[in-house]
Amino acid sequence: MKTTLPGLIPVYAATTFLSAFLLFQVQPILAGFLLPWFGGGPGVWTACMLFFQVLLLGGYTYAHLLGRVPNAQRQAIIHLVIIALTLLTLPILLDPASKPTGTEMPTASILMLLAITAGGPYFMLAASSPLLASWYRRSHPDGAPYRLYALSNAGSLLALLSYPFVFESSFSLRAQGIGWSWAYAVFGIATAACAWLLVRNMNVTSIVPTPPSPETVTPREPRDASPRWPTVLAWIALSATGSVMLLATTSQISQELSVMPMLWILPLSIYLLTFILCFERDAWYDRRVFVPLLAVSVGAVLYLMLSEAAVDIRTQIGIYLAALFVFCMSCHGELVRLRPPANRLTGFYLAVALGGAFGGFLTAVVAPLIFSGYWEYDLALAATVLAVLLAVLRDLKRNPKRPPRLARHLALAGTLGALVMAGLIAGLTMHIANWEHEAIATNRNFFGVLRVKPVPSIAGEMHRMLHGKTSHGVQFQAPNLRRIATSYYGRHSGVGLAIGAYRDLRKDAATFESSNGRGVESGLRIGSIGLGVGTVAALAERGDLVHFYEINPQVERLARKHFSFLSDTPADVEVVIGDARIQLERELEKDGPQKFDVLVVDAFNGDSVPRHLLTVEAYALYRRHLRPGGVIAFHTSNHNLGLSSIVHSIAQHNGDEAVRIQSVEEEWLGTTSARWVITTRNADLLTLERLRVEATPWVSEEIGAQAWTDDQASLWEAMKYRRTRQPNRWRQALNKGRFIVDTAHLLMPADAEAIRQRSRALYLDSSGRFPIMILTVGSDADGADAIGFEELVSHLADRVGFNQGKPHQGVMILVSLPHGRVGARIGKNWTRESKQHLMGALSPLSSDMERTKLSGVLASTVEALNRIAREQADFLGRNLTGTHPTTGGCQPNEVICGSKEGDLFPAF
Repeated sequence: MKTTLPGLIPVYAATTFLSAFLLFQVQPILAGFLLPWFGGGPGVWTACMLFFQVLLLGGYTYAHLLGRVPNAQRQAIIHLVIIALTLLTLPILLDPASKPTGTEMPTASILMLLAITAGGPYFMLAASSPLLASWYRRSHPDGAPYRLYALSNAGSLLALLSYPFVFESSFSLRAQGIGWSWAYAVFGIATAACAWLLVRNMNVTSIVPTPPSPETVTPREPRDASPRWPTVLAWIALSATGSVMLLATTSQISQELSVMPMLWILPLSIYLLTFILCFERDAWYDRRVFVPLLAVSVGAVLYLMLSEAAVDIRTQIGIYLAALFVFCMSCHGELVRLRPPANRLTGFYLAVALGGAFGGFLTAVVAPLIFSGYWEYDLALAATVLAVLLAVLRDLKRNPKRPPRLARHLALAGTLGALVMAGLIAGLTMHIANWEHEAIATNRNFFGVLRVKPVPSIAGEMHRMLHGKTSHGVQFQAPNLRRIATSYYGRHSGVGLAIGAYRDLRKDAATFESSNGRGVESGLRIGSIGLGVGTVAALAERGDLVHFYEINPQVERLARKHFSFLSDTPADVEVVIGDARIQLERELEKDGPQKFDVLVVDAFNGDSVPRHLLTVEAYALYRRHLRPGGVIAFHTSNHNLGLSSIVHSIAQHNGDEAVRIQSVEEEWLGTTSARWVITTRNADLLTLERLRVEATPWVSEEIGAQAWTDDQASLWEAMKYRRTRQPNRWRQALNKGRFIVDTAHLLMPADAEAIRQRSRALYLDSSGRFPIMILTVGSDADGADAIGFEELVSHLADRVGFNQGKPHQGVMILVSLPHGRVGARIGKNWTRESKQHLMGALSPLSSDMERTKLSGVLASTVEALNRIAREQADFLGRNLTGTHPTTGGCQPNEVICGSKEGDLFPAF
């Protein structure tokens, strides 16, 4: 009988393939159910992998023990009875009542849920491959049972690769679970067929024995020799290092991009591919190739880990996956070189499974307990190199057939290189560990690694909370600056503008209601999915309520201990621990809608996106918690995914408008560039000037992304829209639209907001013809007092681009505390009459005023300048060429401070 695999009959091949296919396809299905329940972080997959590896070990142990039963018929009966019992646990669907409350140990909860839902079927599938190989060897002594192992891995690989492209994209999670359950029933029938063949063939072969095939006997050990303990420990060590490399690589990639099945499947597929290649043919693993490649891979990975420069995500994934392939090929290649004779294969499988489970246990349980940082990837690199090194040395010592001189030299050179690289890894690991001591506080748990570090800024020291390499908020340490909203949450960011705009509407409504003798609810109700350091609380005022949802309890602990946003705010603050979506669902069921005026959605760990918070169903839940006219602010900053387009589609699906706000970095305020999408049905809010001038219009290429749902959320869809086709409208503006640079922190928040709003609206409405800039220099500014005031004005005008670009009729006002002076520089093309109005607007600044009064005077001055500019004839669209009569007017970019026209602004 001809078969695709020589020596294998179709029923054994088909059953082995099907069992492996189901074994690995159930993994992303179950993880997909659990991700939304436990925050969507990389720890979910690591815990799932621990469960799968432990049950794989259990299944291999069961197969090993069952294989020792001498009676084949008894083996078959025991196995089939247990399979029949596991059919009673189907289908593999998680009960919604089992959702966590937020107080459980996540890893323990995940393991328990997996055991209840699919523990039995998975256990029997895990036992299938080694048990069927054992049955096949007993009934077909001339067969090739190790080929069944390669076939098993091929089925596993097909299951993983087909899942994101066929099953995940075509079927809901519920449909996947039910379909898998029916396929498991088919597996039970196929296993019964194999058992029947076993019993029948054993009766035949007991009468007519068949001599063993030479292929089934490994020449390295006698057929009946039991493996020695050093050999067994080598099996376990090589399997464990490969397992740790797999899990550590998966976590590394997931933290940088997103937590979703596709990014788990790629590393796991490579891991399985190395098993297939190594067990299929010895020639696939050549030490002369892979030992030197270990050194190259380590160098490339260390470059990524230690590089401060941003590296394209595709390059990162490529390097990490290539390194994983090299390391796993080395581990599994050395493992195959140590494999025993076929009659010892169940023990070999057991040792391999034990190593895999041990590696998973180290990564999922031990590492978070003993490491304050994410060091298992570093240590896995060193451990893998060391394990391969020891295997090479052991084999070179024991192999009676010495290689040719040149080959031996190459092997020794590669070994020495690997040894040097292992020392380098250890040294770099110690260096990184020492670098960690710079942190004020470090904490690691199921959800990741958190650190609080001091960072310098132009306004003094700041404290920053980091999750990996991603900032979760910063705070100035100077007492007068501690309440400034920083990072992504500045008052000019999307969330700052949304809260400010809604507050304006509320005040207008309050005035109207009060005039009609009706009471008005005071303060805003602000919800925030994601706590960070609590910066959103800095945007709140007295009478407000800020209701935070945070899944990681350590985030709240660090936010209260090392930051003061939560304690400094005059608003009331509440923090709810647990997954935000689950908590919102329970609050809705128990207490009804929260009636938020503004709901902030910013629960991202770096670029890793919890998809369940960005789906159509999640958005519908958010809307139910809003009061009529409420606003949802989504933080969509991401280097690799076009989340803004996804949110736009979700909002449209729910009948809402979506406005995109792209803010720029303002170092003096401690803010960073950020992208936000504001969604609402409140037409009055969308017409407010503060939103109108900041919004970046959508273009057709950014619209039309498929909205994510709980059942289907395409990573490729988000990557397709990752590049914003419409840049920030202020990117090409003067000083990128940063018309206030208050490094001396003289401006009160309300005055700064008024100045910014007026200057930006004027700049936008005049097509860039009327920029108004306010610059302040503090007493501690480096080098400011070493040059004259006029020189400082010219220097700063060049620095912010006031003297560059197309002609304009702008005004730049400078306040220098080191000089005790206020000065101005104006653009060209001001007429004599306009200049007189300009001087009148600037004249209040010439009085000998107190420093504390400058803020209000500057705000009034900008308001007056805005009025003067809008009265200009060319503002209305006439004579926009900039050719104004200049007789008696200002010269281009004239400095009005101590010039020949007189010292307009004396010291204050």
